[in-house]
Amino acid sequence: MSRIRTTALLTLLSVLPAMAQMDNVIDVEHVYKPEIKDANKISIQPEVNATTVQRSPVDYAITSVPVKNYAITPIWAVKGDNAYESEPRRFITLGGGTEGNILARGAAGFELNEKNLFNIDLGLRGHNASVERSTDSNLKWDSRFYSTTVTAGYEYKINSASSLLIDAGVESQVFNYQTTETDEFNTDKQHNTLASFSARLTPIQFGKFSASAGAGYEFFNQKYRTSLSKNCNEGIITANAALAYSLGNASEIKIGFGFANVSYSNGIDGYSNFSLRPHYLWHDGNIKIKAGLYVGNLGIAPDLGFTYRLSPKADLYADVTGGETTSNTFRNITAANPYWALMPNDAAAVEMKAQFDQLSARAGIRFAPVKSMELDINAGYEISKDRMEFAPAPDSYAPVFFADGNRLFVNADLTYCYKDLLSLRLANQFNIWSIDDKQIDTEDVLWRPILDLDWSASVRIVGGLRAGADFRLQTFKDEKEYAYTRPATVNLGASLSYTLDRLPLTVYVKGSNLLNQDYDKYFGYKAPGMNILAGAAITF
Repeated sequence: MSRIRTTALLTLLSVLPAMAQMDNVIDVEHVYKPEIKDANKISIQPEVNATTVQRSPVDYAITSVPVKNYAITPIWAVKGDNAYESEPRRFITLGGGTEGNILARGAAGFELNEKNLFNIDLGLRGHNASVERSTDSNLKWDSRFYSTTVTAGYEYKINSASSLLIDAGVESQVFNYQTTETDEFNTDKQHNTLASFSARLTPIQFGKFSASAGAGYEFFNQKYRTSLSKNCNEGIITANAALAYSLGNASEIKIGFGFANVSYSNGIDGYSNFSLRPHYLWHDGNIKIKAGLYVGNLGIAPDLGFTYRLSPKADLYADVTGGETTSNTFRNITAANPYWALMPNDAAAVEMKAQFDQLSARAGIRFAPVKSMELDINAGYEISKDRMEFAPAPDSYAPVFFADGNRLFVNADLTYCYKDLLSLRLANQFNIWSIDDKQIDTEDVLWRPILDLDWSASVRIVGGLRAGADFRLQTFKDEKEYAYTRPATVNLGASLSYTLDRLPLTVYVKGSNLLNQDYDKYFGYKAPGMNILAGAAITF
């Protein structure tokens, strides 16, 4: 085969290290670089030359070494265009460690011919350990989490610039809540089933016009009840299309259409959303402008962007956007915290709502002070309706409600890479959160971080020997009036890997929470103490 490319395989296998730190996954060094993403509906909104540093979940994972920490993330429906370019041809990874961690995964991609590419990915991850309760350190919780995943992808190359992409996947999650003697919920044997299917057509050019489209279906089943009287099913249908017309080398007109329908069993009210995004794009050598509008059943919001090139190494940028964001769904709530329950407890009174950003404004500067280094400094403000929140009194589960909210933020992100010898990433964020609560008497956001430092480094020592380190610091609002205040996240990790010269084999060892700190992986659920994972990865 002249070239074999592996299509993206949606979900990494969920083996979450005990005590809510939910665990480690193996990457193949310099080849496989996955991104953990939420399950979002397909977006057609164009970007205005904006690159941002994506923050990892509470446990940061080093991207340039064979081991990553993994936060529970449901299967997503659609992958980015670049996901088909950098993944390994074929690989097998096996690992195990303290806290009962196990890991097994294998993937293979095949070029059937020059137009047809196929891949498959399957594996098992899990842990079983004894963890302290967040609300009472004298109580123990027999924490376990196992995930089995099968995903497949297909790409048909229509021509050199366009493709038909099809992805499908199924995931089974088996886990348990921390329980009390008086707990009325069946929290000891949770079972979530997730499935997704999507088809996407990348832009096809015909004259001055170009068009793209996509559609997907996602399924989520919660077998055992938390706040619901019985098991509950969730179905999500999404569709989108975009049409662009070129006005020449410097400008174009685009219009995007989006649709999403979320439905439930058990009498829970779902919702349907549709949107139009017309906009005008113009650029010359130094300036790029986007002028547009979001129009949907949830409201109207701006869709504006501006970038000015100060020099070949520096850009000023600003954008003012809005519209429907990540839908509030069972899948996405599970991604934020798998140990949740709906508020109120009466399922008949529950109405799921989509989050709508009335305003999301940001301005900043992005520049390269030295070769191979980029510094991005920006600040902004968000106004959101029906943002998903967790109640400030977790016990056996984290109650979920929806509230209008604001956020003021400042980011300062630095990345540096010197050949394959050194990589450095420093993501720094400061947030001020507020909510206008609709269900409980609070205006405080206790589970979202105020200061969020996300640092990592990797260095090749000699030959195939590589060392890495990562550090995560998060602070949270401290309110003594509530039954529970989330402790600060302080997590130091380190890794060591060695790739053999003559064999496609990498062996590794990684430690996490090396300072043995007491913090939450998820709101109300503690992370494990110091833990170690070791294993090997083979590529073919």
